[in-house]
Amino acid sequence: EWAKRLETPILQKVSIDNLYFEIDSKFNSTKKISPADVDIYANKVTDNKHMDEIADLMQKLRTTEEATNLFDSTQHALIRTYIENSNYDSLVQVLNHRSEYGVFLDPYTANILLDQLIKEKNFKFGARFATLLALQEDFPNPITNWMSIYTCYKFLGNLEPFDDLVVAPEPEADSKTKKKKQDEIKVRVKFLRNPFFDDHFDLKSSNHLVGKTLLY
Repeated sequence: EWAKRLETPILQKVSIDNLYFEIDSKFNSTKKISPADVDIYANKVTDNKHMDEIADLMQKLRTTEEATNLFDSTQHALIRTYIENSNYDSLVQVLNHRSEYGVFLDPYTANILLDQLIKEKNFKFGARFATLLALQEDFPNPITNWMSIYTCYKFLGNLEPFDDLVVAPEPEADSKTKKKKQDEIKVRVKFLRNPFFDDHFDLKSSNHLVGKTLLY
């Protein structure tokens, strides 16, 4: 049934490359974008080759007043295409940057995703997506709940940092850079902002995220 959507007249006559060019050109000139155009594009894409373009259009739509009119089918199509192409790294990036893309897992897509990852025994990504659901505080579906617990539990057997949370080491500064740093002038400021940590969205430790997910 999902594949049959490609047989509709609108999607059959649409050229992916031309449509993206038209939407992008219109946005660059008017700073406006149509949710319907983005929906058509998202549903037309079936391979990994154009996934970056979908994410780009979602990001641009998010900056316009039409962002509130985003179709549920657009998010569904985007997530399903990522899943069908096993493009989990990119899906994590999109889902973890909620304010930029406005894409969220619902129980249906979450169950499809977790089911596939469990069958692949890919518990690391399964646990990562479960933590994103926990950050949304969104476990209304018992199937989603149990699969999330299962993936997190299996992940504990081989616990390691999630790839997208690994901080790359800073390159060592050369002698010229070190000398420049010594010459920096520090200026006194009138006040310092108190550091704030919300113990939720600010969590960056894989251990803390998985622990909070299991607790939730």
